[in-house]
Amino acid sequence: MVFPVSYAEMLSEKSAQTPRKRSPSNSAICVSSTSADQSSTSSSTSQGSNSQSSASRSTPPQPRASSPFRHHPIETGPGICKAQQIFPRMDLLLPDEPVAVDFEFQNFQRNGESKQRHRLGWIGVVNTKGESILDCFVRYEREEGVRVIMPPKRFGVSMQDLQLNNGAIPAEIAEAWLADIMRGRLVIVHGGSGGDLVACQIINPFQEAERVVDTQDLHSRTNLGALMDEVFPLEGRVQVGGVHTPIEDAQSTMKLYLNKVAYDRAAEKASLERRGLETFCKPSAVQTRQVQEMRRRHAQASHMFQRNANGRGRNGKGGRGGQ
Repeated sequence: MVFPVSYAEMLSEKSAQTPRKRSPSNSAICVSSTSADQSSTSSSTSQGSNSQSSASRSTPPQPRASSPFRHHPIETGPGICKAQQIFPRMDLLLPDEPVAVDFEFQNFQRNGESKQRHRLGWIGVVNTKGESILDCFVRYEREEGVRVIMPPKRFGVSMQDLQLNNGAIPAEIAEAWLADIMRGRLVIVHGGSGGDLVACQIINPFQEAERVVDTQDLHSRTNLGALMDEVFPLEGRVQVGGVHTPIEDAQSTMKLYLNKVAYDRAAEKASLERRGLETFCKPSAVQTRQVQEMRRRHAQASHMFQRNANGRGRNGKGGRGGQ
């Protein structure tokens, strides 16, 4: 992480690098006794300040207070991964701070069933500042008699995204992380009753929420994009690489909520500080172990995929990889 340099340090560095211009010989001026006294006083003052400056330079800088943000940088997945925060950033959440969620889906159909259903494909969770709390793809284990159907390309979920070697998270872990994030919080969705709220297949993380609010009910409009254009007409909505992302939709959902319901995050944080309480959340021991395990599994899957790819290259064979 690169820390900003102060303006004074920038000037000092610049002056040290710039050679001084020599005064021409014909510019010498005779100095009166009064001016000489002033020059002497100025010189002694300059020497004193130089000694103080030297002393200050010799004093080692005081270490900064540790910050949880240093220990949890934005972490993209390995391989080809569009997700930008594949492990939960609990430290970006105030206790009881609302979160907005949005999911993109993968569809599936069991043998004997006439209709397709949907499940998690890509998770997006943000706080009230719009910062990513979780942004990951979800991998469900293969089942006999279950056919997986990918959505249209514009929704950003492909079979390649759902591979471990590309940073996907197993469904049982991803759904558990959602439950950890939602526990005791206000959770905001947009049109989630027929989609997001029924997308989890192993557990129902929304049951952990204090309350679920649908911004469709607040604004009486269904289409999220049209609603954003109506409420925030001067703000352009740009999709990353032309691909629909759940983080962008979750950010829009949060903005629509805050447009109707007041939440002063700075005041909430100040209140916690006055009471001597933590101003950020910590991951559970289970979540910490899961993150460590996923780092190991991702590295192993990436290594196996690369080894298989190298083997196919030597044999002159192509093919698709993935774990």
